[in-house]
Amino acid sequence: MKILILGTSNSILRTGYPKTLATHPAVTSIVNRSLGASASIRLGYDRDVAPFAGSDIVLVDFCPNDEQHNINLPYLNNIDVAFHEMLANIVANPGCIPVVLALPKRSAFLGSGPAYDRWLALCRAFRVPFFDARVFLCRLQAKMSLSVEALFWDEMHFSPSLAPAMAMALGDQLAMLEPAPPIVSLRVRQRCFRFSGLDDWDLADVPTYLGKTSQGSMKLAPIAHPGGVTATLPAEAAQVAGIAANARKTDAPIIVRSGSGERIIDVGPSMFNPSSPPAFIFPPCLPLPIVDQQVWIGAGPRPGKADPVVELAGLIYVTTHSGVTTPLFGRDNIDLVANISDEAIEAYGGLILKPE
Repeated sequence: MKILILGTSNSILRTGYPKTLATHPAVTSIVNRSLGASASIRLGYDRDVAPFAGSDIVLVDFCPNDEQHNINLPYLNNIDVAFHEMLANIVANPGCIPVVLALPKRSAFLGSGPAYDRWLALCRAFRVPFFDARVFLCRLQAKMSLSVEALFWDEMHFSPSLAPAMAMALGDQLAMLEPAPPIVSLRVRQRCFRFSGLDDWDLADVPTYLGKTSQGSMKLAPIAHPGGVTATLPAEAAQVAGIAANARKTDAPIIVRSGSGERIIDVGPSMFNPSSPPAFIFPPCLPLPIVDQQVWIGAGPRPGKADPVVELAGLIYVTTHSGVTTPLFGRDNIDLVANISDEAIEAYGGLILKPE
């Protein structure tokens, strides 16, 4: 099976689960378009660039970062929108099976996380398969007498020592899935997230270059203070929801203006330090209402630094409500971890890497 992974840092760690998943006998290829520090709103960008066509499984991993975003701003409605975006992509590419990999934060492992719970509730409502890693880790912990500390590397990432066990369990379950077309398609009024890149903007004399990212090549524009660029967005664009910028080469605050509204976003390693640019940034000061389809984005001053720069890639906007076709699947046994026997859990436990 050919797997497309759309996720966050748990899906790109050098010692993470994709490395072992790629060795599973049923896996023929993996295309990993994950991006550290991103959230599910990014699916508004993935819809245009990710290679859904030709993929058998689309594995989606956003729960920990969505949980983190929900601390700073009301994010649960964004998860609903992202979920519909994911299903719309699947409908457009028959044969793809969406699977949600629900990974917990360490602090939510023994409790509840609103974003985590929302993802699983949507999976159950629309009959989308999911791998509940919290339940898998609990079963592994009980079977192998592990401490909670042994399950996690830090607050946002599960331990690399468990990656082989998780990957093989996940691979075994994915191999048993078969394509199932939607039994019902629902027409709903639903906001959407859309990405607008530099090709759509009036850049005037601002130079650009193609930067290598986990999403492939993306056009980037270094903008020095006090310069900026203007984006003219479609009439359906209602709010600026996020900015795509190369945080590693941005040392100026990002200024976003539309009409009389203004937001200032201070970017740097303290916010995100992505493994590869750009980072999709969704700070608490957004969204910003869009007036007359015009958004100006520029570099602000940085005291003590001459000519601070923003390296910009684009923005994500929220549309007004529009009709979206959302599929309702007729699958049974969508809880993949529930299909794993106690004997199999013990066998997966034997794959846990021992500390050197």
